[in-house]
Amino acid sequence: MEIESPGAVTYPPGLVVVAARHAFREHSRAAAKPLSLVFDSSGDGTAHESSPRLLMLTGDTFDLILTVGTTSRGKTLGGVVMPAATVAVGIRRPLRATIALPADDAGVLAETILPCGTACVVVESTTGETYQSDWLTL
Repeated sequence: MEIESPGAVTYPPGLVVVAARHAFREHSRAAAKPLSLVFDSSGDGTAHESSPRLLMLTGDTFDLILTVGTTSRGKTLGGVVMPAATVAVGIRRPLRATIALPADDAGVLAETILPCGTACVVVESTTGETYQSDWLTL
């Protein structure tokens, strides 16, 4: 039986490190433009248990407002794209498929239930431009 000293450095198994790197690596396209987070209501220092969290993101030619509510089944996500434009909005999660958020002609996103966790907002325009945010915790 081996006894390790209290000061010994232990490293996680190699496969755990590889899986973690893969899970949080950004699978971004080289031409993806930044989708900047300009406001997050969870960062204002007050508790909002009864009201939804608001996220405001901006790209070159559009703004995106997302509302994130909490339900027993996960997070409820909805929002609006301004100006109303034909874009495809998606939520990408580590090691999971991207969840599409369909929008109507007025730019209102259909309300969707998502599991809690880390996510990245991805927007693709009809001109082929792709925008993506940094990782967010929903």
